[in-house]
Amino acid sequence: MLQPNMFKIVKSDIYKQALIAKIKKAQSRIYIQAMAIEFTEDISSIIDELINAKIKGVDVRINIDWYSKMYTSSHINKYPLLLKTKKNVIEKIKRENNTYIQKLLDANIQIIYINKPKHKISEYIPYVGRNHMKFILIDECVFIGGMNISQRSFKNVDFMAESNNNMLKETILKIFTNNHTLYNNSEIPLSSDSSLLVDVGTFGNSIIYKKALESIKSSKSSIKYISQFLPNFNILKALNDAAKRSVDVSIITYDKRLANQKFANRIDHLLFTLSKKNLNVMYNKDKYVHAKLLLVDDNEDGTALFGSHNFSPFGVYFKTAEIAISTKNKECLNDLNNWYSSIKDNLDTNA
Repeated sequence: MLQPNMFKIVKSDIYKQALIAKIKKAQSRIYIQAMAIEFTEDISSIIDELINAKIKGVDVRINIDWYSKMYTSSHINKYPLLLKTKKNVIEKIKRENNTYIQKLLDANIQIIYINKPKHKISEYIPYVGRNHMKFILIDECVFIGGMNISQRSFKNVDFMAESNNNMLKETILKIFTNNHTLYNNSEIPLSSDSSLLVDVGTFGNSIIYKKALESIKSSKSSIKYISQFLPNFNILKALNDAAKRSVDVSIITYDKRLANQKFANRIDHLLFTLSKKNLNVMYNKDKYVHAKLLLVDDNEDGTALFGSHNFSPFGVYFKTAEIAISTKNKECLNDLNNWYSSIKDNLDTNA
């Protein structure tokens, strides 16, 4: 049984099954929030269980960032599709989405799209002003981390953390039921060794990014960094400075081949290659890296930072709402270190 104030790490490949098991046992509420949810055949088992829970009298609600209306399977919906095979895939996903959304609505499940763009032009640039938080509240249990809800999400290198911490539950409830309850960036103590960090989407201001930077600068022995984005700007400089202090710095990120698929990734990769010094960089060859985790030091001063934030300044200046856990809990640190080590088997260490 999960102890109070503890975080249990749930790997992406078993998260779907863990979620279904919790939904089946739900008695009072199921509140789901993510930036992107694809209601397709691949997650129909989750959809069916949500409907079953609603029939049993469970309060089922879903909050989705407006991003899901603007973006479908790596394609911005306002942009034309020239490749017929890609167009067919996108249209199929859209049809499935509409079918399953209607099925949920017919079951009287509340679906709210939050964060609607204020201007029409914003729908052509779906990365600005997003709510990037991902969490699920089922009765007294919270799942929090970096995973959206889609079959692709379950296949990524990623994880969620499960907790029954009362303060976490109450804060998540406030955020879910009233997205503007927290008007300012906040750090909420959860226990003697953990806290919840919330960015509300203030331009140029992120306490999660600041926490990551401070942790790297204060590192003494080791840094383990994982994100879908290569470190850049202040974070990259801090990592290079840490390496100069003989701190063992290791980085896990996307496969280098992905850098050739998007212009932004090519620039990101070029800047990193030109700026990195003695950093150990590992590229996943088989799965997309979507996790966001920073582990600093392995001794009594060890800390972890994880959640929805990619440790990139771009989200900060795009006014992205984020959520993260900062913890010194030894059991959680041990689990996270074990998870980090477990995904290193299929990595390309050639920079």
